[in-house]
Amino acid sequence: MTGIYVVNADASDARTAVAVSVSEQVSRDKIIPNFSDTTYAELLQIERDTPGFYAWGVPPGPTNIMNWLYMATGDFVLVAIDGRYRFAAEVLGRYENAKAARAIWDNSAEVDESREYIFFLNRPANIDIPVKEMEDWLPTNLGEFTRIEDNELQAIRRDFGGVAKFLKENIFQRSQKGPSLDVSGIFKHVQDTATTTGLFEAVSVTDSRTKHFEAIVRRRGHPRFRMSLMRAYERRCAISKCGVREVLEAALIRPYRGVATYNVSNGLLLRSDLHTLFDLGQLSVDSSNMSVVISKHLENSSYKLLAGRKIFVPHRKEFRPSAEALDAHRVTWGL
Repeated sequence: MTGIYVVNADASDARTAVAVSVSEQVSRDKIIPNFSDTTYAELLQIERDTPGFYAWGVPPGPTNIMNWLYMATGDFVLVAIDGRYRFAAEVLGRYENAKAARAIWDNSAEVDESREYIFFLNRPANIDIPVKEMEDWLPTNLGEFTRIEDNELQAIRRDFGGVAKFLKENIFQRSQKGPSLDVSGIFKHVQDTATTTGLFEAVSVTDSRTKHFEAIVRRRGHPRFRMSLMRAYERRCAISKCGVREVLEAALIRPYRGVATYNVSNGLLLRSDLHTLFDLGQLSVDSSNMSVVISKHLENSSYKLLAGRKIFVPHRKEFRPSAEALDAHRVTWGL
C-alpha cells in the first residue's frame, strides 16, 4: 500500500538540511564510505536509479522512529516550507546510520541530535503548492515528520483511484521544472476559432466573455473545486451522465473572480466537450426546469439531441447549481 509522508522544514536547521540534500545532490563521498559493505550494492542501485543521491533524515524520537519504520520503498515524501509544498519525491530506501547522517548534514552533531533515520529519494520535483490547497486530502497541521494515516489514504484512493494517481494529478504535474504555459496565445486561438466558425462576431466579445475564455484555461488548475464537484455529481457529467473520470471537468457558471468563485453551487461537472461549449456560450441551462438550452449554431449538429434534456443535479440542496448564476450565464450569451 503506497504511503505519503510530509516533512515540515520550517525550522532553520531543517531548511539548511533541505538545501544540502534535497534541493542539491549529496556527494557520494559522504555516502559510500559511511555505509557497510553489505549495503554497497543497494546504494549503487539507488545512485543509478536517481541518478546521484538525494536524502532526508529525521532525528530520534518516538513519533519519528515509528513513522520511519512504517515507511517503505515506493512511498512518497512531500517537503513543506512556510505553508507550501516545495518538493516531492519517491522513497528509494531507508537506513539507520548516525555516521552517515553526520557526514551529510552536520559533522559536529551529537548522536542524539543527528538525522540518523535516513531515507534516500529519487530526484525531487520542485513544486509550489499551498498546504491549504490540499486540505481535502492531506492534513494542514504538520509535525516535523508526518505520516498520512490510513483513513486519509483511503479517501485519496476513493477520490482518485490510487495514491500515485493523486500525486501525479495534483503534485507532480505542477512541478516547476515543467514547461511554462503562455496563455495569451491560447486566448487568441479560442477567439479566432470561434469567429471563423461563426460562433460569434469578433466585435461582440465583451469583458464577460473574455473571462469565460480565461476560465477554459484555468479549469484544470483547481483540483479541490473539481473533486468537490465530482463528489456532488457522483462522478458523472451533469448533462451526458458520462462517468469517464478523465474527461470530466469543473465548469464555472459565473466567470472566475478570485477563490470565492470556487463554490460548488457556482459549478457544473461536465464532459470536456460540453464544458467547452458551455464556456463558449453554445449551451446553457434553463434554471426554471433545469434543462439544457442550445444555440442556433448547434441545432444542425449532433448536439441538437441535448436540447431540453434535464440535467442531473446533486441531492444536497446547497450543492445544486445557483439559479441566479445560470440565469446570468444565459443572459451573457443570449440563449
